[in-house]
Amino acid sequence: MSILLTVGAVGIGGITSGKSVASAVASTEALFEEARSIAVSKGTDAFVMVCVDDPSNSSTYLRRIVIGYYEINPDGTKSQTLALSSKGLTLPDQTYFSQSYSFKDQKAASGTLEQMNLTVSDTVKQSYAGNYMVYQFNSEGICMTPGASFVIGTGARGLTDKNPRVTGGAKRDFGGFVIWRNGSK
Repeated sequence: MSILLTVGAVGIGGITSGKSVASAVASTEALFEEARSIAVSKGTDAFVMVCVDDPSNSSTYLRRIVIGYYEINPDGTKSQTLALSSKGLTLPDQTYFSQSYSFKDQKAASGTLEQMNLTVSDTVKQSYAGNYMVYQFNSEGICMTPGASFVIGTGARGLTDKNPRVTGGAKRDFGGFVIWRNGSK
């Protein structure tokens, strides 16, 4: 009986960590769709933005994902002021955006995603300011980084670790998708 309980506990632990990655992938896919819709409906560039600003902030570093877009001026021209569409999402505990497996060109497994600095403004609170890796959609909803990959994995970060490290039980606990030119995944 105790052997069965031990096996069950280990199995359930593996299932729950996999659920974090699966739910995070589903949630981020929805954010990509939202960003594409915002770009088309507002007629401006929109961005899915992953926080890479402060490694000492474990609640946001590689975990916060927001949608930004350029505002439109009263005369109809695109502003250079970035606004946030919503709070975005924070990935589940011990689930992180993987800089190691997310590429600008997934097919060639190369290229680093562009970074953008989000500054405080009327539409951006201080807590959201900082550096972000970005996936961009133009006003027609076309991805400006076609073939880029978005990968999430389970990991752990110590107080002094900059990047999460993969733990023994989660070596294969990664998920993600490739963003095609038309914005589909």
